Amino acid sequence: MLNYQQGMDTQPQKSPLHPNSQQQQQGSSSFSLQLFQGTLDEALASFQKSIHEDVRNLHIEVLRQFHMQEVQMSNAMSSILETQAELMKEIKALRKENQELRQLL
Repeated sequence: MLNYQQGMDTQPQKSPLHPNSQQQQQGSSSFSLQLFQGTLDEALASFQKSIHEDVRNLHIEVLRQFHMQEVQMSNAMSSILETQAELMKEIKALRKENQELRQLL
């Protein structure tokens, strides 16, 4: 009460028996924070690794599907070109036959 009457600081004084109690509380708080930060970092690292693997697997799947589509398109184009070559031969033969028939008339 003497401190209050003289206008001095009214904050509770540290107990002389435990001068480091506030430092101990800060130390344990800091340790808890570091422990939480470490746990959070590990969880985030694990999550990041999982996301990275998922994205990599998706990329591989897209490449695999693109390759399959490329092979299918190549086969379809080869088939079309073969058919076109056969049709061109037939058109050429028909034109020749047409020309021969016109000459006979």
